[in-house]
Amino acid sequence: MSRGLWHKLVRGTIVLIWVLAFVTAAGASAPGRVNPDAEATRNMSVEEITRTARDMPVLQLKQWADSIYFRTDLKTYPRSVAEPIYKLLMHRATRDLTPDEEKVMAGGYSNYSTYLIFERNNPVQAYPLLKRSLEIMDKYKDEGLLVVGAFTNMAHIYANFNDTVKAIEHLKAGFDYALGSSTPERAGYIYAQLLLMACEFDRLPEIRETMHRFRAEKSLQKGQLYEYNLELTNGIEAYMAGRYDEAIQSIEHAGTHINASYDPEIYISMTLLMAADVALRAQKTQLAGTLIDSAAYHLGGYHELNGRYFLDRIQAQYYRQTGQTDKAKECEIRTLVMRDSLYNARNMTVISDLEQDLITSRYNTELRESQLQQEVLREKNTRQMALILVMGISSLIIITLLLFLLYKRRKLNECRYDLIVKDIKDTPSPTPEPPVPADVTPTTPSAKEDDGTLLELHGRIQSYMASCPDIYSPGFSIDDMSQALQVPSKQLSRAINLHAGKNFSLFLSDYRIREACRILLNADPDNRPTIEAVAEKVGYRSRSHFSRTFKSVTGLTTTDFLRQTQRHR
Repeated sequence: MSRGLWHKLVRGTIVLIWVLAFVTAAGASAPGRVNPDAEATRNMSVEEITRTARDMPVLQLKQWADSIYFRTDLKTYPRSVAEPIYKLLMHRATRDLTPDEEKVMAGGYSNYSTYLIFERNNPVQAYPLLKRSLEIMDKYKDEGLLVVGAFTNMAHIYANFNDTVKAIEHLKAGFDYALGSSTPERAGYIYAQLLLMACEFDRLPEIRETMHRFRAEKSLQKGQLYEYNLELTNGIEAYMAGRYDEAIQSIEHAGTHINASYDPEIYISMTLLMAADVALRAQKTQLAGTLIDSAAYHLGGYHELNGRYFLDRIQAQYYRQTGQTDKAKECEIRTLVMRDSLYNARNMTVISDLEQDLITSRYNTELRESQLQQEVLREKNTRQMALILVMGISSLIIITLLLFLLYKRRKLNECRYDLIVKDIKDTPSPTPEPPVPADVTPTTPSAKEDDGTLLELHGRIQSYMASCPDIYSPGFSIDDMSQALQVPSKQLSRAINLHAGKNFSLFLSDYRIREACRILLNADPDNRPTIEAVAEKVGYRSRSHFSRTFKSVTGLTTTDFLRQTQRHR
């Protein structure tokens, strides 16, 4: 589907939605007061419109603008007649609004954005209005507030600027929002737009989950719109599965359910072009030609730049398949010219948008009086200067504190290193201990051990640990020491816990790490062994385990220890 078809379809959908909303809300307007009709409004000056609207409630003012914009005979009264009334409605947003008035303004923002997009080609000015409409809906979502046009208009803006990802996201968000509102059946309008846009921009895989939800949602399963959406969904799923005949049949059948009171030819032509696109992919050239001719007939008098793009693109594919190269090139050239013209036109629109932004800014800046705005700015500057001063002083204090902590850490590391070196120098290197004779009778714990016995045993344990190289084997355990000293392991464990103040694992780690430090201290600086080699030599299978243990025992990392060693040489 081309952007022109999308353009017409979105506007048509918004018209139908508004008509339903207008009929529902008509009874809520101010009693005893009738708004001027289109002819009377056309002959009124801006000053007269302003006086007439002065005492109107927000709802009645919105209905006045909507009744002219959505119901005016374009041949007699242009839609621009509604613009000054919409501007007055936007000006009401600068005042304090009640919750009911704010909800009315959500629709006002959306409808005025429709005017700006489709009549003024000014999506830049419409964008902030749509954002505000969506914000109000989100604020009152628990009360079922739903403005379908806000989602479809926002998607239209992103589609026109080729950001199809965000366009699809807004329609999916609108579908989810509508299902959670008090009128979930209106999700069908957004779902129809989602299907058409996903087909147009080849993003069907992104809406698989939404199609599953549509099938499961019972509130949508009624009316002509449901039948249209269902057939189109069936056709899309068949097309994605490669069942082209079934897809063509379903898409064509979807067209029989079009029963719109606005621009039905757009729906019919779009549906036929979609079916033709599938037929071309299935190499059904003759059928595609018939569908294209029928689509061109229904497209009829829509001669705007966007409206012909999709038809020319499909015709180019058809002519290529039928070998009519010259005609295909003509269609392709036309699509390129259209796209280039559209690009340049949008660049021109951006310039006019900058001028229109001055008008939009007036509605925003009038929220505050100029004098109050200046006072706020002065107060803000004062707070900023105070904040900068406080942050500067705080930063200086923090930097000074960090430098002091770094200095203290360095001194602490030096003290730890000195203690480690002193401990290593005071402890002789391990020398092999002669094995215990086999006929030595194992010591058995008495019924009641005294501290003296455990202290003596602790001395034997220290002598063994200082002289036995087996403790540097990875699998060394307290059972190995028990066997070597001929003392039960439980008795060894009690002696270590009582007099060393730690368990066997930590006790063993102290000796191993002390030996690792000795190796690093005595190593040749130019031929120092790697950390992995040292770890393996003292009984650790992995460097990470060794490094954690080294840090917990010495208080230094291996890197800090080596740095201190280098500094003291």
